[in-house]
Amino acid sequence: GEMDSVNYEKAQYDDWAYDFTIHKRISSKKLIEEIASASPFIPRFDTMGKWKFTTIGIAGGATPEGSTNHIIKNDDCISFTYKRSPVEDVITKIEFHYNMDYGDESFKDRIVLDIVDIFGEGEYNYSEYGLKDPYINPLDSSEIIHPDSTLVIEDERGTYIRESETAEKFANWTLAWNCNQHLIIKCRLSLKYINL
Repeated sequence: GEMDSVNYEKAQYDDWAYDFTIHKRISSKKLIEEIASASPFIPRFDTMGKWKFTTIGIAGGATPEGSTNHIIKNDDCISFTYKRSPVEDVITKIEFHYNMDYGDESFKDRIVLDIVDIFGEGEYNYSEYGLKDPYINPLDSSEIIHPDSTLVIEDERGTYIRESETAEKFANWTLAWNCNQHLIIKCRLSLKYINL
């Protein structure tokens, strides 16, 4: 599509850099999906067939460009359901492997971030989600173990990031996005809200 049809909140992610090498055959659709999985962008075609990136904002709920907040009246809801995301998906520590060495197909670098890096010491309540408190590894006093809530990413997402700065930002963003449960609302609305 035309360049002006690709709208995203560029300023938020201006300094995120992606580098990769294609050393095996891969479909273009799968390549785009994998690159997007290592970013806060959701590539898609809109209802008019234009190529767009929907951005998950730094703060999590950024309002799309050209849109405003809307009040949806209870009487206008045809039906709705709500639930929380699974508590098993809550993470408080992330280990992100990146910078693929294509020769031996292993990652050369890793970033380890802890919820303390985001909120500070004593600011996160593990018991709120039924998680065990982290403890110091008895074999390595420099490592803090989060027994119920550690996410290790050593899949294709790390192959698209080579710079430590982007790796740290991706790990920080992923940890912040998953450090609590999310409220998921499904709502059927009348045609009055078609613009949404």
